[in-house]
Amino acid sequence: MLAPEVRSQFAQRLKNLRTQRGFDRARYFAKSLGIEENRYTRYERAEVEPNLTLIHKMCETLRVSPRVRELLRQTALDTLWAIYDNRKQALDALGGAD
Repeated sequence: MLAPEVRSQFAQRLKNLRTQRGFDRARYFAKSLGIEENRYTRYERAEVEPNLTLIHKMCETLRVSPRVRELLRQTALDTLWAIYDNRKQALDALGGAD
């Protein structure tokens, strides 16, 4: 779980990026992600954080560059590596191979 201030920063950046990419309303973006509007708006209010699969889908939908996506993935891997005993377990938790 992210620290509250980090989650808040993520939420604000997500909302800014969503509107910059032309999704004026959260419901339209939520629909493009295949989730309910209520679930999505909880991310923008920093009440909860999305899982890695949903973050990846958000990046694709918002046309976030592959370089930024890889940085997000690497950060997630580093975090998981600190939790799990070895790199393989961390990779498996992240969803697969390098």
